Amino acid sequence: SQTNDVIVTGGSQDNGTSFYTQANGWRDWLGADGMEGFVDKDNSNIMYGTTQYGRLYRTVNGGASYAGLQEPGPGSGNWVSPFEQDPQAPNTIYVGYTSVYKSQNSGSSWTTISQNFGNDLDNMKIAPSDNNIIFAEVNGLVYRTADGGATTWDQVTNPGGFVNSIAIHPTDPDKIAVA
Repeated sequence: SQTNDVIVTGGSQDNGTSFYTQANGWRDWLGADGMEGFVDKDNSNIMYGTTQYGRLYRTVNGGASYAGLQEPGPGSGNWVSPFEQDPQAPNTIYVGYTSVYKSQNSGSSWTTISQNFGNDLDNMKIAPSDNNIIFAEVNGLVYRTADGGATTWDQVTNPGGFVNSIAIHPTDPDKIAVA
């Protein structure tokens, strides 16, 4: 979490999604195959999680209950679908299926902000210093938008091979590391 309380959430295949607080230790909040998740940057009682193929969930009461979020578009996502919170704008989240989708109301509705990449996305990251700069990767090809997806995303230099993670420099959104 980015709040004062230390709260961590994470998924584990076949074991669901759990969260940790210093006061209570580890607790489960979402079943199935736990995948991507995060604690809301503004309210630590709100957590988001995904299960296989990009099924989206949110708890607003610290894991006491949860609800499924509306699917952003047709189809489904990858086994582990990229799922991120905007580092600056409140209530704004993103998910990657064959396109990148953005919600500005905590997942109640979605807007497509990229072209269809032809296959399910493997990775996606939003620049912490400029939320208009987003990188996405599918099948080893890395794409970038500098305008929040208002225009077609451009392919950047191919790093070669399988990509399992993208990191963006905290203050220079043009510096990335790809593993």
